Amino acid sequence: MELFSWYQNELIPTKELKINFTDDITGQLRGFRIFTACVRFGSNKKIFKRKKHIKRLYKSAKLIKMKSPYSKTDLNKIIDSVIEKNKDYDGDIQFDIIFSGGKTSSDGFTPLGLSTLIILSVKPFDFPDKFFKEGMKLVTFAFQRPFANVKYTFYLPAIFAHLTIVKDQEADGIIFVDPNDNETILEGSSFNVFMINSNDQILTYPLNGKILKGITRSIVIKICEKFKDLEVLEQSFTKNELINSKEVFITSTTRDIMPVTNVDGFIINDGKPGKLTIELREALIEFRRNSNSNLN
Repeated sequence: MELFSWYQNELIPTKELKINFTDDITGQLRGFRIFTACVRFGSNKKIFKRKKHIKRLYKSAKLIKMKSPYSKTDLNKIIDSVIEKNKDYDGDIQFDIIFSGGKTSSDGFTPLGLSTLIILSVKPFDFPDKFFKEGMKLVTFAFQRPFANVKYTFYLPAIFAHLTIVKDQEADGIIFVDPNDNETILEGSSFNVFMINSNDQILTYPLNGKILKGITRSIVIKICEKFKDLEVLEQSFTKNELINSKEVFITSTTRDIMPVTNVDGFIINDGKPGKLTIELREALIEFRRNSNSNLN
């Protein structure tokens, strides 16, 4: 069964979606484009944590002075229509809700008017089972995303890293480290990073403008503190602390919680997904399954 997306006030089969280049120069050519990736899981007809995704999208627009194409109320009506059109699709659906720059003035940079709305409906990335069963192998890459608290579609540094260091070391992905010291762990290319120390404290980088506030990151912190009675410390930590930790895992909307067992060639603990990581992943999936607040 085909999926339907939204563009220029129309519901269009995703495989037939075509973006008008000249109507979106600042998005297509200049990279002035933000988004949020949210998921409708299985037969659940609601997007998980929809309200939080929409809130972050509008906050991103405000931070970069982008003019939103619709009010939140009107956007939600459009999202409802996209969900309704795809209601008979049984599998998971990832909705990439995109605000793209739109037309440009004669200087080639200044956007004219409102941004353009695109809602792309696709099947989520199908990550290999071994990532969950055996853990991921990640490598560090010195880079800090500009406007890091904005979720935008510019992934050139991450793509370059995948074409070079990830390929050379036969790794599965990258973790950005602060280029000022080449040691402080920031975030991944499209995920947040957590470590568990010898005291069973869970550490993740703080929200100080250098990383994205991940939706799943926030949920996992809440699960740790409220349901598992675990101490979460939002503070910086180094690569050395990471590779000597008990457990490492990453979080994102499409990955939930995914274990990491190797960083820069160093084996984490015994090289197997940690017990607490597995428990937290199961708790997150259960929380999502039983949540009565999918719009919150």
